[in-house]
Amino acid sequence: MLTKYVNIYAQVNRAVQDAYALLTANIHFSNSTGDLKTLTITSCTPKVGTTTVAINLAISLARSGWSTLMVDADMRKPGTYKRLVGKEAEGENGDRDINIRGFSNNTTIPNLSYVSYGSGHDNPIEILCSPKFSEFIRDVRREYDFVLFDTPALSSVIDGALIAAKSDGVILVAEMGKTKKSSLTRATEQLEKAQANILGVVINNTLKRDYVKYAESYNYFERFK
Repeated sequence: MLTKYVNIYAQVNRAVQDAYALLTANIHFSNSTGDLKTLTITSCTPKVGTTTVAINLAISLARSGWSTLMVDADMRKPGTYKRLVGKEAEGENGDRDINIRGFSNNTTIPNLSYVSYGSGHDNPIEILCSPKFSEFIRDVRREYDFVLFDTPALSSVIDGALIAAKSDGVILVAEMGKTKKSSLTRATEQLEKAQANILGVVINNTLKRDYVKYAESYNYFERFK
């Protein structure tokens, strides 16, 4: 059964939309062979807006015409802590044998679907290392143009690195004025040990004046000054 999201994305402002459109374009340019389909979105430390980045990037990819799936792969937070649908999403309640056709959730954004891999698991690492999870990734690669995995911070648990190792690429999220260079270095080393393909870093919570200054030579954001 498909459920629908409540429409919570309509108020995104122009500057934010254009920032994610630029990120989408960079992913497209890096994907000339078409092999870059599964992307892990993670961070060095918690509470830097990883889920926000994952949602907005998924929306941007979907609006560009690609069939996109966002996977909530944070199996440690309770289900009520982070939920994108108006009622409990199909595929929650700790089902490690998710069938993508049976448990993906439709959204109010065309081309965008969502699935949760459940929450409150006793041993998420066991699930992430299991053949069933690898099979799940293979299935969604065939079903969608892009699949985004929203994962916990690397400094908290190893989950993000395990998923990144199975993904085609990983994007690190950092927060302007909060994330330390040493944290980025440790996160990068952790991902390199996992042999993950690091695509780059997204700086979140950038001040509007700084973003406008960066883009003002193109006259894109004159009305936001």
